[in-house]
Amino acid sequence: MREQRWGSVRVTKDPRYGFLRLKPVPDERWLRGFYESKYYEIIRSGTRGQDLQRLLRGGPAARRERIWFQRTLYADVRSVLEESIPSNGSPRRILDIGCGTGDFLEFMRGYGWRACGLEISSEAVRVARRKGIEVSEQPLKQFLEHRRGRRGSYQAITLFHVLEHLPRPVEVLRMATHLLAPEGILMVQVPNDFNPLQLSVVNGSRRRPWWVVSPDHINYFSFSSLRKLFRKIGLQPLHAQGDFPMELFLLLGKEFNYVGRPEIGRRCHEGRIRFETLIPQDLRRRLYVSLAEMGMGRNCLLFGRKGRRA
Repeated sequence: MREQRWGSVRVTKDPRYGFLRLKPVPDERWLRGFYESKYYEIIRSGTRGQDLQRLLRGGPAARRERIWFQRTLYADVRSVLEESIPSNGSPRRILDIGCGTGDFLEFMRGYGWRACGLEISSEAVRVARRKGIEVSEQPLKQFLEHRRGRRGSYQAITLFHVLEHLPRPVEVLRMATHLLAPEGILMVQVPNDFNPLQLSVVNGSRRRPWWVVSPDHINYFSFSSLRKLFRKIGLQPLHAQGDFPMELFLLLGKEFNYVGRPEIGRRCHEGRIRFETLIPQDLRRRLYVSLAEMGMGRNCLLFGRKGRRA
């Protein structure tokens, strides 16, 4: 796809790295203000980020969501990181860029990691700091400039659902590698957009791509474009896995159409949690690794190792 248009929204292909992006890219200064003050209001309204909305709401639903993350995504990430980064007896250091409310860092801290985060949303920072998480409320560029003596000091850097929101995702990944120790691991999770199942739904129903969301989703990645991007910036792709292909629900019939229907979306999400909770964890991981090989899954999870000279 070179360029497609849906109403006023246009999506084009980056000629060098191969991922898709909005055209034009929203103004960077305006976006920063949007994320600092407006984004969490939109999440609370229910029109974006249902997972974050559940966590911010608190109560039993938030506790259940955290336990599910801890048993699945967080456990998978920890497993790959600890298999890839030998321990020399001292605590390993991890930086989570765009750490949100700090749940992942709290999880890793519980396993002996020295955990800190970056986050520009004041509301999210307050929540994370109440958990005792060290969080810097500044963009990555400022963090890097103020900590030049600490370049190369993190064995692992993670970005959960960050790159799709950034006007300059390649620049951010390059800056992150400066903070990463030689042979350290960088992990990225992004939506797996324009994947085969999504396109099957679009082709079968003639609806517009519902996952193209302006202005907050600027970039649209796949496993292949993400691997290409990693190699371009000096990271050797290692482990990759997908996750539950939520688009399957849309292919099952109108009664499972969760797009723009929060109540149905909630039931589909509960079905996913039930599935991932009941099957053995090793089977789930092997299944999701196989999905990544086919370019499938709602999200892409990719780990890359930094070379000694990168």
